[in-house]
Amino acid sequence: MEDQEQAALSIPNNKQSLKKRGLVIMGICQWIDENQSLFTQATDKIWGFAELKFEEHQSAKVLKDMLRINGFAVQEGVADIETAFIAEYGSGEP
Repeated sequence: MEDQEQAALSIPNNKQSLKKRGLVIMGICQWIDENQSLFTQATDKIWGFAELKFEEHQSAKVLKDMLRINGFAVQEGVADIETAFIAEYGSGEP
């Protein structure tokens, strides 16, 4: 593995970087707590659909819509599975 690739994969261990990561994690946890009802509504809908594996079209739509509304970029049809998706947020920086 190239030195540059290894550096990109390594976890910074300086105090400033760790503090920054801690603040990011705290912010994420706070956002989750503040939006708990959103997650409860989504899980209640998904539970009500009771779809079989690889046929969870309605469930995947609920999740993808929720993610898009909240600013995520959603890539659909991952791994040649119609209902699989990847959601990304941000620009790679906290």
